[in-house]
Amino acid sequence: MAAGAMAGLSAGIALVLIMVAQGETDSASLLPIGPPLAALVLHLGVAAGLGAMFGRLFRYGPGRHAALFSGSILISLLWWIVGPLTIVPLTEGRLPSWSAAEAGAFFPNFVATLLYGTVMGKAFALIAHQVGD
Repeated sequence: MAAGAMAGLSAGIALVLIMVAQGETDSASLLPIGPPLAALVLHLGVAAGLGAMFGRLFRYGPGRHAALFSGSILISLLWWIVGPLTIVPLTEGRLPSWSAAEAGAFFPNFVATLLYGTVMGKAFALIAHQVGD
């Protein structure tokens, strides 16, 4: 779980840096809640939590890279459904619709979430290999 949390945190940091560098967001608009520092801390906490869950579900083993990557992308896809498509509408005071239009509005977030999952899977493989998990 520790290797997964470290991988998730690393992927979360990488995602923030990439999004800021590409102008997709700034540190003040990372999440639609609270002050910027609280949003950043929440984002990194969720990233580490998802990584820990990933590390608990998927153990590292030599030759299991395909399972690690598909698992990390699956977890990030599920988070995209729970986060932007479910939690964000609720924080805005409306019910989630899970419509194609709503999903399309969050497409940039979808791509970023899949990038997070890919980086998390690779980071987990590297970290777990180094610590012998």
